[in-house]
Amino acid sequence: MMTISTLTQVEYNRLKPQIFEIFLSQSSYLSHSSEEQLGYFNKWVELYHSKWPDWFFVAIQDNMVLGYVCACPNSVDALPAISFTSYHLFKDYYEKLKLHFHINVKLGQTGSGIGSRMLQHLKMVSLQKQVENCHIITSEHEKNVEFYLKNGFTIVGTQSLGKHKLLLMALDLGLSLPSQIDKNLQS
Repeated sequence: MMTISTLTQVEYNRLKPQIFEIFLSQSSYLSHSSEEQLGYFNKWVELYHSKWPDWFFVAIQDNMVLGYVCACPNSVDALPAISFTSYHLFKDYYEKLKLHFHINVKLGQTGSGIGSRMLQHLKMVSLQKQVENCHIITSEHEKNVEFYLKNGFTIVGTQSLGKHKLLLMALDLGLSLPSQIDKNLQS
């Protein structure tokens, strides 16, 4: 049976090689040197576990990591810590779109529902912590665009970065709905 949970530091250190393997298998960094790969992993994954460990979840079955999702609950506060250019291109949106995340599923397991289950877990935790919405940044040509659209995300912004068209995709988690209903009832 697959479980999705937050990792203690000891568990994270034990499972880090599997998480690194998933990261590499789902990235374009396979042709880079080992040193560069580790640098990208530190930038896209390790940073999130070190700064926001309560927002780092793994899907595990039989001691095998099937996927992970790492998130930051406040994108504005994270601006000084995050160095990738694509993140800074959309900074004007972050007051309203607080939480951002990265999600990856083990090669060979994509399309099996693991990503959607991890996303559901992230949404549940976000609602418990009163986070109203979340966002991701991807390229228009990536396979994951369909996954996000299928899971209720909408494209709310675009930016060019070199030859790539980047998409800012957002999901309203529904916390603003009750206040909107209350306003309608009062009028």
